[in-house]
Amino acid sequence: MVASALSANRSISVINWIVGHAGEAFSLSELSRALDINIPSLMSVLQSLTDAGYLDRHPKRKTYEAGPALLAVSLVIGAHLGWPDILGSELKSLAASVESECFASLVVGDHIVIVADAGRPSSKAMPIKVGLRFRLMAPFGHVFTAWSSPGEIEDWIRRAEEAGHDVDRAKILAELARTRELGYSIGRATTNGSGGMSAKKTAASASAISMSSAPYEVVEPEPDHHYDIAHITAPVFNAQGKVILGLVINGFSQIEGRELLARTERLLQSARLITKHSGGQDPADLR
Repeated sequence: MVASALSANRSISVINWIVGHAGEAFSLSELSRALDINIPSLMSVLQSLTDAGYLDRHPKRKTYEAGPALLAVSLVIGAHLGWPDILGSELKSLAASVESECFASLVVGDHIVIVADAGRPSSKAMPIKVGLRFRLMAPFGHVFTAWSSPGEIEDWIRRAEEAGHDVDRAKILAELARTRELGYSIGRATTNGSGGMSAKKTAASASAISMSSAPYEVVEPEPDHHYDIAHITAPVFNAQGKVILGLVINGFSQIEGRELLARTERLLQSARLITKHSGGQDPADLR
């Protein structure tokens, strides 16, 4: 196996941090602390990224933010993928239909990154910020993992175990199988014994999202029951039948199962539309 270059890894860390904090600017010392890179090494990385246009450096404040090359990359990739031009309008339509905040996320490396949102969250749901990223590890990210290879599923579970979390492998593998069968995932979260979702209102860090969603369950709703729901997630597939995007409806408090199923179907309509628009195919159609 070829060893990765340290400077390249540091450049990737800087870009991931900047992309994950859209609209913000950071000083050299702030980036050094956040990324745990010593200042002399970081200076050379920042200079190279600035020279290439991936970062902009403010002449007076001496802070760094996203540069025009990142915009160019996003536009080129967006034109190739097909779904970015419809994503915003469809999220707005979905949010209006289900009367809740909706957002889209994708996987970058071993993290889930929020790339678009619309609508307003309910009073019980944690608000989402575009650019927010958190670790893709069990039990989070069923939709991104359910159609993955056995090796990728094992990595998903292993990341949680290495982080010190207990994982019921039999249960979680059964949940992934059921997610594939249903074509979506509904997650219920309870905290502090209250029976409701966390009401934290900060622009959460990755760990805050994880903590606010424990313990976590995958729900198959009964029409006449009521539920506190963390999220409903549906996949968008590419031409090879791989999940490229997760569409999410943010949580509800005490929603009737019948209404929950109706909102899930509306979410699936959006996911199918974006899949079709981007030339994607459901994996079941490729067999």
